Amino acid sequence: DDDDDDDDDDDDVGAVQLMGRKWFIREHDSTAETVNVDSPTGGAVGHLPVIKPGETFEYMSGCELSSKRGVMGGQFYMKLVNEDTEYGMVGGDLARTSKRRIQDMISNDENDDEEEKMKEEELNSFDLMVEPFPLTAHS
Repeated sequence: DDDDDDDDDDDDVGAVQLMGRKWFIREHDSTAETVNVDSPTGGAVGHLPVIKPGETFEYMSGCELSSKRGVMGGQFYMKLVNEDTEYGMVGGDLARTSKRRIQDMISNDENDDEEEKMKEEELNSFDLMVEPFPLTAHS
């Protein structure tokens, strides 16, 4: 039955890959300007982790505050991937291959196969929202 073959393909997508992030950072002082960081292909501090069911990924980053308190929130740009997808680093082979593939697709409009792959990649992408959370500067 053809339907069974389609179900097998769905089983291959068992992991997600963090592709980038978007943050807003606001000082406690209401007169301070909100800082926006949008890096859809920069991973998290340069990492493009593949996270399988039951796994976690943690990273540490920082920002400068002129006041003692602030708030931060935003989103991660994620993509559904096969479990055998390699963990990547920005600037590594995986990132260069993806960038080259996108450039090839832009320069070759007539390649329907590549356009179909690009549409599929867009369908497999999603945003993971991060609710605002407090920031506290340590003295």
